[in-house]
Amino acid sequence: MAKGKLSTTITLTITIILAITVYSLEFNVFDTESSLMNSTKKYIHQAEEGKMYEPKYVLSEKIGSQMIVVFSDKNYENFMGAIVFQRGVTGLWRPTKAQFETGPVIQSISTNENLNEDIYTAYFSINCPPEIKSYKTSNIYHSSCLSN
Repeated sequence: MAKGKLSTTITLTITIILAITVYSLEFNVFDTESSLMNSTKKYIHQAEEGKMYEPKYVLSEKIGSQMIVVFSDKNYENFMGAIVFQRGVTGLWRPTKAQFETGPVIQSISTNENLNEDIYTAYFSINCPPEIKSYKTSNIYHSSCLSN
């Protein structure tokens, strides 16, 4: 009887340790500027090989279990983007999607829809035409504000 309990305890312990290890591989980003920018750099390098992006933090906003981070680039002029991070149960983050472009352009990115949370959209711009001055700054808006 004692051997059965011991082997069950050992199996459960190993399973928990492996689950935490695998989970930590996915959700491993702290919410500091340097950690967010390092993760952003890795994420956009996977999508865009051959360019040496050096993301520079502009602003971020936490919305429920997600965070939108707007960034520019140290190497490329007229470059701006945004990335969505999702928080895990450990409090750490992982990138889920990114949008980036060189200007002049107005771009947007929305939080993920499948988390049963309100959807938020970040608008960001690079070298906007003068007739669209109101979008010149990076701001984050709730999607319901857009319909007003």
